[in-house]
Amino acid sequence: MTHTEPFLLNCDLNDSRQERADELEARLVKHAEDLRFMSRERSTKGPFGLLKHDMEKIHRRIDRLLGPKPVNTRSTGHLKRQEKDRLKNVVGGGEVRSFTSHHKIDEVVSQLFEEMPWMDEALEPLMNDLHRFHDREGRIGFRPMILVGPPGIGKSHLAARLAELTKLPNCVVDVGAATDGFRIAGMTRGWSSSEPGRPIETILDSRIINPIITVDEICKSGIIESTNGATTSVLHALLGLIEPMSARSWECPFYKLAFDMSRISWIMTANRLDTIPEPLRTRCRIVRLSGMSVDELMFAAHDIGCDRKLEESAIEPLRGLLASYPEGHHSLNLRTVTRLIEGLEAVQARPMVH
Repeated sequence: MTHTEPFLLNCDLNDSRQERADELEARLVKHAEDLRFMSRERSTKGPFGLLKHDMEKIHRRIDRLLGPKPVNTRSTGHLKRQEKDRLKNVVGGGEVRSFTSHHKIDEVVSQLFEEMPWMDEALEPLMNDLHRFHDREGRIGFRPMILVGPPGIGKSHLAARLAELTKLPNCVVDVGAATDGFRIAGMTRGWSSSEPGRPIETILDSRIINPIITVDEICKSGIIESTNGATTSVLHALLGLIEPMSARSWECPFYKLAFDMSRISWIMTANRLDTIPEPLRTRCRIVRLSGMSVDELMFAAHDIGCDRKLEESAIEPLRGLLASYPEGHHSLNLRTVTRLIEGLEAVQARPMVH
């Protein structure tokens, strides 16, 4: 179920006022050129050979003809035509996805628990938030959360499956690949590599303004300093987007326009908590996840094997191999299970030799 809510704030993409101003200026300049002689004081000349006070009078007259400017409306004269066209889909607002009922919420969470029972520590607060946001705001949403636990237990997969079951867009930003904040907030116009942030791009692509944004390995975030002393970090980019007050009127560095980003749901993943800055920890729900037991890994192995059409009898011998690892070993994770299943799959695919 969807409904429409504001997203792009105080903006006139048609630029009708600017177009009228340009037209009036051209006409008045031409008229002034016809009436006045060129000044010998070339240092005081403005455009088209007119004196500076001539141009000031022209602009004052343009302002009078156009009338008062619309209150709080931002100009879009700095945007290229293709950028304006991209924004036109959200001028009237964006789509907000919502559940049809509380029962649907329970169905989604039950499905997640059935697939990932070892994630129950995250699923219970998630379910409570989904019910609360459904009642209070009429949309799919939850508090920003940080899933802290060993690698390879399915933290990112939980976010992806939740987005899939709720039919919400899911954008993944991997902090482990780069610690700058440009991919989240975007880069200021003027640089050759300038571009909007991934959250804005996700919303513009889908026109859905309550997507799920996954920030992987937030524990590896750092601060990058340029040669001129400017700094950027994932932390700085995130704080303005997850804080409700600032997110409601967040200015995009690339578009230089204000957007309501407060409906985004954030899931951050981390292997450790102590390296995550306190300002971010205090604004998020911290969910501590433990490692997976052999039984839980075998549950996942049978699930993965079933998808790949492997016989259960072929998968069961993995139990002994997994049990040979000491408790808490770093290899007791879903990545190891997936690698072993792929090995079994390759063996099963070999041609039979007589």
